[in-house]
Amino acid sequence: SAWGLSEEEMQGLKQANVNTINQILKKLDTVLALDDLNSISSFAPITGINEEGENEPFLHMIMCKCSGSIVNSKIAINMVLSFLEKKASNGILKERIKMLMSLTESGKGQTVLHLAATKKEKNTEILRLLNLGADITMKNAYGATPLVDMDSEVLEDFLYSKWTYEPKDTNPSDFIIKFDFS
Repeated sequence: SAWGLSEEEMQGLKQANVNTINQILKKLDTVLALDDLNSISSFAPITGINEEGENEPFLHMIMCKCSGSIVNSKIAINMVLSFLEKKASNGILKERIKMLMSLTESGKGQTVLHLAATKKEKNTEILRLLNLGADITMKNAYGATPLVDMDSEVLEDFLYSKWTYEPKDTNPSDFIIKFDFS
């Protein structure tokens, strides 16, 4: 499609083609740099139309649709997540990456976190998505959050990395636990 990903690009993503992924990351870099990036529609250049005629963000294609080898799939996912983690160190871009994490497939309303949560071998990727700002409370078209399929140990590890303990006064049994998701 002229406004989004071409058939060739979508096929390259599904095959975990490194050259295609680098091309898409360049497009993503351009999108993230837009001055007026304030809506989901701003991500159209990195979204394609799937076989069902629905919008499908490139992250979804890489996370769950790779028809290439498992090794290539892991390399592709790692390339994209590493790119996003590097970009997220910039405060403005961190908010934009959170928007990217909330993109859904138009049919089922699945975020990339929903898709990753259904794949138990993707626990490392799930933790990385959470740290990039993926929303564990977003519901898909069926009303389910990613928590439904997520490995409880992954969620525990994520929450453990985000909490701090603050004692109140001098009584050690009186304390506050705070979570920082920024």
